Amino acid sequence: MFKRTLVTLAAIALFGAGCAPATPTSNMPTANADVASAIQGNWKMDSFYPTGAISPTQVTDLGLTVSFDGTKMTGKVCNNMSGNYTVDTNGVLKAPLVISTKMFCEGSAGQAESNFEGSLTDGFKASITNDMLTLTSDKVVIHFVRP
Repeated sequence: MFKRTLVTLAAIALFGAGCAPATPTSNMPTANADVASAIQGNWKMDSFYPTGAISPTQVTDLGLTVSFDGTKMTGKVCNNMSGNYTVDTNGVLKAPLVISTKMFCEGSAGQAESNFEGSLTDGFKASITNDMLTLTSDKVVIHFVRP
């Protein structure tokens, strides 16, 4: 009995060693090291969910956008904005020196801009799943989709 168990375990070890790990697909979360490259390009804000809110606010139809190109971020939420950003090895996105126009913005667009721009200095935990960029801070969760 012991010999059969030992042979079975050896066979499992040999065959298991040849198996390749699962290949990430677009519906799997992006690893932190890959966020910096996966975030590149254009995104459209889908919704935002401030801490303490009862439900997320949908803003897909407002055309609120952000683009990441190398280390430069540009966006049109309510105002035009731009600045340099970083994504660290933990997947934290920061843009501490964003410049923007300062027009008054009311309603959902103004709230979306305030929540987005307000967390860029401290940083968002960034993840990408199913072509959805999720930015999470202690103040808000914001979802972006590819346009």
